[in-house]
Amino acid sequence: MKIQINYNANDLFEAQKLYFFSSRNKYFYLFLGILLIGEALFFRIHILIGMFLLLFGFFILTYPIIFLRFYASLQFKKSPAFRPTITFEVNENFVRIDSSLQTGESKWDCYIQSRSNERMLILFAGHKIFQLIPKRVMSDEEWIELLKLVKSKIADSK
Repeated sequence: MKIQINYNANDLFEAQKLYFFSSRNKYFYLFLGILLIGEALFFRIHILIGMFLLLFGFFILTYPIIFLRFYASLQFKKSPAFRPTITFEVNENFVRIDSSLQTGESKWDCYIQSRSNERMLILFAGHKIFQLIPKRVMSDEEWIELLKLVKSKIADSK
């Protein structure tokens, strides 16, 4: 199966959101945000400290929505790796990547985990080494076929 991708900033945002919400971080941020807002509202604290805690609590709670979108936009503008058209060739034996900046072939054993939702697939070859495949570049049938292949080849697929 050959897949051609021209990334956009929204692809990075979707990938960051998928990664953030599939990890335990979301519970930490939720707990911390509620704790800070609760401290500011329910305990008698100096007004400036209370306002700071309240604002910081709201920032923590809105982090996944506002900050991740802003960060994805910055990353997209800074990184030349997302500019050219990237072609993925995926089959039973390997994943081949080809663009004007990078060319490579990886066997499925190289991938340690994958994460997917209805809009994005992330293949991890390491903690910060990954490939993104957005659903928008494929038909529904191709998407389902790709997800089945990934789940059959990568043990830690969610």
